[in-house]
Amino acid sequence: MAWARALAALQPNRTYYRFRWFYDYSGGQLTNFGVHYMDVLRWCLGKDAPLAVTAMGGKYAARDNREIPDTLEVLWDFGGTMVTFSQINCNARPAT
Repeated sequence: MAWARALAALQPNRTYYRFRWFYDYSGGQLTNFGVHYMDVLRWCLGKDAPLAVTAMGGKYAARDNREIPDTLEVLWDFGGTMVTFSQINCNARPAT
């Protein structure tokens, strides 16, 4: 806890849940949630891995020091089945 408080004093965005927004600690929502979704989907499809993967995204709305995209779309081609993952961490609502 002391480490988290000290880090928060230096960079408020690098603590608790938000640490996932930095490549030092995470790959964003894709590695946070996406990996669990993919486990279930691969199990249901009976596949070990996709044939191809395409991803695109960027930092379009967040105005903070995060490194990972605030918007991300990923497509996995499992040969006959296309799986998509969407990450949208921002909207037009003003910050409070």
